[in-house]
Amino acid sequence: MCVEKPPTILFRHQLGPIAQSNDGKLIVYPGTILHLECLWKRKFGKPEWEVSHGHRDYPEGWTTDENRDTNLEYRLSIYHAQKNDSGVFACRAPNRHKHSVEVVVKGE
Repeated sequence: MCVEKPPTILFRHQLGPIAQSNDGKLIVYPGTILHLECLWKRKFGKPEWEVSHGHRDYPEGWTTDENRDTNLEYRLSIYHAQKNDSGVFACRAPNRHKHSVEVVVKGE
């Protein structure tokens, strides 16, 4: 992992499907649980999640799931997605580089 590059974001989901649009947006369906995993080695500091809206607070922290790397995956979770959760979610690493993804929750 190069500390001079932006972090990678992985997606994990439960209770509903997700898809990626042709223009790179992440399409999520209402009720889905979406975990955005910012890949950044813990020894290089803690990344920060930035959200383009203040609809609600999202839990975040180093993953604690079995079979996941607790020293690599810094997670933001959207529980039971709603249309108002749509927006840009960015992971900013301590090196100030960031990677973002636009999440679009389809209407109910």
